[in-house]
Amino acid sequence: MISSTFGLEIDKIPLINLRSEFNTYYHLFEDSNFTAQFRPPYKPIESPYMSWYGMPWEFLTLILQRAVTGIESYV
Repeated sequence: MISSTFGLEIDKIPLINLRSEFNTYYHLFEDSNFTAQFRPPYKPIESPYMSWYGMPWEFLTLILQRAVTGIESYV
């Protein structure tokens, strides 16, 4: 599909990137060292894609949002 506003082709989303990020986080949550970062005392959360300095539950919300966006893009 071609966008009439910008003239860009928008139907080729690199789904491999979305799947790769989802798989990375899926496997990280199986790692006890990674999940320990979500317990007090709170420290920055280190992930392969970023360092998170906010509250842990906000990081989980971000991951969930990105997963849903990836699923929507895939469908």
